[in-house]
Amino acid sequence: MEKRKKVQNKLNFTNKELDSLAKYTHQIIKDPAIATTQLTCGAGENITIEISYCSTSISCKYSSIQSWSTLSNDNKKLYDLLSSKTAIPK
Repeated sequence: MEKRKKVQNKLNFTNKELDSLAKYTHQIIKDPAIATTQLTCGAGENITIEISYCSTSISCKYSSIQSWSTLSNDNKKLYDLLSSKTAIPK
């Protein structure tokens, strides 16, 4: 089994980018896209998109899908914004 290394980076966003992150994330969680292709045996991408505030959180989780970034327009925008700041592992 492949061992994965946890990486944590500090990313700097402008206020406008932070507003966009909140908007895209909330829309993805509120109205999640349904993946029509699911991969087997744990293959594919896994991602949890979450908003947390104090002791409350809401989230959307995609497991073993072909590509979370292409499921909806908001997913694509969130991916583009995040990938402009850091490399997103596949």
